[in-house]
Amino acid sequence: MSLRPVESVGATAQVLANGWRLCALPAGVVTEPSALPQDADWVPLSDIVPVAAAWIGAGRALPEAGFDSLDWCYQCTLPQAIPNALASSADTGWTLRWPGLATLAEVWLDDVCLLRSQNQFVPGSVNLGAPATWAGRKLTLFFRSMEQALQARRPRPSWKAPMVRHQQLRWWRTSLFGRTPSWTPNLPVIGPTGPVSLQHAGPIQITQWRVQSDWVGTDPGGARLRLRGQGLADHAGWQLSLRLSRGTEVHLHGVPLTQDAEGRWRLSTELCLDGVTPWWPHTHAPSGQPALYEARLIWSRPGFSDRLEQLLSPIGFRRVRLDTADNDFSIQINGRPVFARGASLLPPQPLLADLDDAGWRRALQPYVDAGMNMLRLPGNIVYGSEAFYRCCDALGLMVWQEFTFSNMDYPSDDPTFLESVQHEIASLVPRLESHPSLTVLCGNSEVSQQALMYAAPRARWLPPLFNELMPAWLSDMAISVPYWPSSVHGGSFPCRADIGTTSYYGVGVFLRPLEDARRSGLRFATECLAFSNEPMEPVVGGWVPNDPAITGNFAEVRDHYLQVLFKADPVALAAESPQRYLDLNRVTSAEVMAAAFEEWRRDTSRCRGALIWFGNDVQPGAGFGILDHAGHPKAPYHALRRALRPRALSFSDEGCNGLSLHAINETGEDVDGHVSLTLYRGDGLRADGGQLPLSVGAWSTVTLPLEDAFEWFLDLSWAYRFGPPVAHVIAARWLSADGRVLAEHIGLPAGWDLPLQDDLGWEASVQQKCEGDEDVLVLQLTPQRFAQSVLVDAPGWVADDQAFHALPGQPRVIELRAVRPDAARVIEVRAINTLRALRIDLDGLLSHNASESKA
Repeated sequence: MSLRPVESVGATAQVLANGWRLCALPAGVVTEPSALPQDADWVPLSDIVPVAAAWIGAGRALPEAGFDSLDWCYQCTLPQAIPNALASSADTGWTLRWPGLATLAEVWLDDVCLLRSQNQFVPGSVNLGAPATWAGRKLTLFFRSMEQALQARRPRPSWKAPMVRHQQLRWWRTSLFGRTPSWTPNLPVIGPTGPVSLQHAGPIQITQWRVQSDWVGTDPGGARLRLRGQGLADHAGWQLSLRLSRGTEVHLHGVPLTQDAEGRWRLSTELCLDGVTPWWPHTHAPSGQPALYEARLIWSRPGFSDRLEQLLSPIGFRRVRLDTADNDFSIQINGRPVFARGASLLPPQPLLADLDDAGWRRALQPYVDAGMNMLRLPGNIVYGSEAFYRCCDALGLMVWQEFTFSNMDYPSDDPTFLESVQHEIASLVPRLESHPSLTVLCGNSEVSQQALMYAAPRARWLPPLFNELMPAWLSDMAISVPYWPSSVHGGSFPCRADIGTTSYYGVGVFLRPLEDARRSGLRFATECLAFSNEPMEPVVGGWVPNDPAITGNFAEVRDHYLQVLFKADPVALAAESPQRYLDLNRVTSAEVMAAAFEEWRRDTSRCRGALIWFGNDVQPGAGFGILDHAGHPKAPYHALRRALRPRALSFSDEGCNGLSLHAINETGEDVDGHVSLTLYRGDGLRADGGQLPLSVGAWSTVTLPLEDAFEWFLDLSWAYRFGPPVAHVIAARWLSADGRVLAEHIGLPAGWDLPLQDDLGWEASVQQKCEGDEDVLVLQLTPQRFAQSVLVDAPGWVADDQAFHALPGQPRVIELRAVRPDAARVIEVRAINTLRALRIDLDGLLSHNASESKA
């Protein structure tokens, strides 16, 4: 067993890094470590990770009856020697700590049981004493079979959650991830949910620590920082100060300490700071860079050279409020309403091992690049780790964090259950609220909606756990972020779209027309736009999501909208032209998602935010994610990236009132300029042009009649239908006064089913460049006619854009990055308004370009 250092406030913690081993056991047979069979089939571990990651990572077959059917045992030998760096503290007491044990856990030292736990979400610790009492002894962690525990007879729920494998999971504080077969793979969370570490006290040890930050002034302006802490050691003679720095900006404040009757020191203070730059989500932050301050605790003693420093997580100052007046639901950051858009997130690693800071940055950067500013951690997975929250802080991503309750009828009247939940909340909230990215704490995912839809009486729609007890507990804790009872909450019945928050599937599962995105009066969608999204590389036999509560699966939902948009029978198309069917699948969900968000972002919309379901897949196939299981973008990702930019343009069809142009400016700078418009006929050639002056203030949206750009009447919305459409395609480009392109948009006012063209007259070239260790191909495509929803079919490559429109004579540059050593050397470019594909021999084009360059 080796030790690996980690950060800890006021003490030194060492992770028990390797030397672990894991075995599977029949449920309920082995009751203590001495009863472990001599011939147990142990799997050696290089680090302690959850069961699924360890077992599958070792190449073991999945248990036939599932992971929950077995007991699992982790074991290691505690180190005999203390590293030299810690020798001076070797005689002090040591504590064994962990962030969570999932779920029916026992901690043993040799044959002595130190602790039993039944709540996955509560961190724990046991005092081991001096090394002489534990060095070289066996540490064993048992995780008992959840399936066996579920056999106990308990009262039936008032309603059922059909997506959950076993209704009595409602009694256990464990994640539903891996236990909802229609949503997630059969990989439940079992085992340690983070590093197991040994911690010893330093000269001064902080046992409890809480940071609350609030921005109260203009930019830059005043801020408050509330600190609360408690320590074990006598603080006599020691002074504490806090140093905050950001670039050349430094704030140094003394922190007063008091001593209680038992000799422990305490602090509870509020610091007022001037000239502080507030934290914003990246969509609203100057230059897209959220403001974070490095924070250090400094302990010193006058007249002594002793000085202890502890680096804390970076601190950001922001003020979060919910505006719910007049049935609204608006998130306000620093006094300004922010349109929240983003996605629900599944664990990026389906084997459930947590990521480090660099891993989370790689996983979350695509959402920033797509113009999203909020991620939701729904109640059916796990809480965000420290590394996750640090990454969201740095990237400027707001977090909608739900307590881990989802859909089920939880036993709100059981004292033991409630005591466990209260302990969970008390241990969780102080950790989370120090992060500026935490924006909303939500009681549960869809519990009220599930009660309503399964005919529970109205009195059961608002369970007291979420509507009375949780808010009371959080009020007693004086939390600094808003609480909301459920992801679906408000109105005469919980899933109304026009009051509070809802899971909006009018456009989607309920097969409503696209106009329902406006007609519903949606205020805030905590879930929406669930489609079976095809990856850019098809997966043979891949997973397709389904929901037991609806007829069919989500591929059929997508096919419904394919028929609406492209006037094609999906069944016949799949049989007659499988490739075209696949292309239209990709484009359909991309266009529907983008159209919905364009509707919700216009200035007269009452919508204040929408989060898609989900951002990422966790298994191969056409899942909900806009990123596939490997993290590669699908077509809807690129469509949303164009629709969700902080500065964006869109059109809306206002019927006989014509087309409206919507310009969004979420930045803090006013913009003066104009919009250039170009019209194209159905044959893909230019028809007309015009321009509109356009000035948009900071954090504002402007709507203009598009017809004002022309000196004569044009039926741009094709509402009067006195002849063929004036324009099948309208391209808009927003230019600043100094000529910079701020945003572009291409709309299809006559519909998505454009006339098919025989030949678009493609011209193509390719260049090769190096970026670090990567070889990147730069593909330039230029059509002579309008090309609709262009798809670059390049197996083994990832293109930086897909499903894009290309205008006649205007080059489009696409970068391709190889993700496999066998990446294709011949690719296809297909536009959905032609049946003819452009085949490109990459090697041939590279050779041709090299010859031209040499000549």
